[in-house]
Amino acid sequence: MLGKPDLVKIMKTATYNLKWKTFRELDNFQFKQKDNLENLKIFKSLIPLINYNIKSLSNPKFNIDPIGGKYSFITSVMSSAYKRHGNILEAALKEKLKECNDFIIFNEDKFPITTEAKSKAALYEKELHKMKKIDLFYNETAAKDFLQVDLIVYNKKSSIVSSYELKRGNGYLDAGKKRSLRQDLMSTNFLLKDWMKKFHNISVRAAHSYVISYYGFKAVEKPFSLVRYDLDNHFKFSVVKDIEKVNLFFRNKLHKMIEDKIS
Repeated sequence: MLGKPDLVKIMKTATYNLKWKTFRELDNFQFKQKDNLENLKIFKSLIPLINYNIKSLSNPKFNIDPIGGKYSFITSVMSSAYKRHGNILEAALKEKLKECNDFIIFNEDKFPITTEAKSKAALYEKELHKMKKIDLFYNETAAKDFLQVDLIVYNKKSSIVSSYELKRGNGYLDAGKKRSLRQDLMSTNFLLKDWMKKFHNISVRAAHSYVISYYGFKAVEKPFSLVRYDLDNHFKFSVVKDIEKVNLFFRNKLHKMIEDKIS
């Protein structure tokens, strides 16, 4: 029978192997791409965003570490690049979904949240399945807070609206961040159906909410969690291939900029 230290060792080894397996798959996938990226519709719309981020990353404000020397630049740039890549992923997914005639895409930087929605989300935070049973009426005067929702998609064929929080998902979130994410997800979902009716005059059959953890480290449990390999089937529309091409372009430009700076 395995003792606790043996189990911990096995788990750590499995996690390590999973990370490198995922990295090798991604690396091989990206560098097999032969398509002309500039012919992609989403690429054209994302050029300004990517170029802006590369330019900003090339001139970071950072302190040179006593032992890091010139490599302090790499640490500073990569830390910022991971965060900026999340915004690029979000923009790439939005632009790709716009190509599907079945979808209407909403950008909502200030989704109004009522006190009742926040209270119920705090109460049921560990019971995400309750989202399917609670639809609250949106009362504009009762909206005391706002949330930035990464993506809202209305499917005209199914008459379903879905909200999404997009995370890179290349590492685990701590307990506090997971709790906050679950509460935000529920607060949005409780009001989403009535929000569509009152703000966009669209009556929907159902409202769903998900967290996309793109690279696989899930922030919430299924069926409320999606990873990269789920997306094409979830949307019934091919999105991942072109998003990966955008990732490749950003990655190559980032690596070249770093190499030029430290050479």
